[in-house]
Amino acid sequence: MRIYTRFGDTGKTRTFDGKLLAKSNQLFEVLGNLDELNSYIGLAISFLTKEKELTLELLEIQHQLFDFSSDLQGIKPEKITSKFTRSLEKKIDKYSELLPELNQFILPNGQQGASILHICRTIARRTERHLVLLNQEEGELLKFINRLSDYFFTLARIVNKNSGVGDIYY
Repeated sequence: MRIYTRFGDTGKTRTFDGKLLAKSNQLFEVLGNLDELNSYIGLAISFLTKEKELTLELLEIQHQLFDFSSDLQGIKPEKITSKFTRSLEKKIDKYSELLPELNQFILPNGQQGASILHICRTIARRTERHLVLLNQEEGELLKFINRLSDYFFTLARIVNKNSGVGDIYY
């Protein structure tokens, strides 16, 4: 089976439910950001081979991002629920207890996996801004992506701590 159809050569494509839209539609900006984020999570996983628990969490998030994409396209039933956002909050709280309190900005660097998680954080923030442009200000998707950015920030700090680097202050 070919992976190309030539259908998109005209600058248009279809959503999962068959709607024909221009590739410049804001929906595809968000979907592209989610795809980019998922790819960077995969890259982070490749650098975090010693962090088994964290890599399992990241793998789970990769699956959730596919669910996010289907929810965004209106596929029912919605898969991303408040349960997922609460789960992220619990993980953030758990990891935050292991870290020193922050009273100033930190630089987004350190161990390779942590640096990539900072990239994930910024892609999640960009996705959040584009979700708002898509008029998705309400609902679980915006809450989830907002919390996901916080999760990546916290996880980057944990990875640096675990590798002996620690936070690098501005």
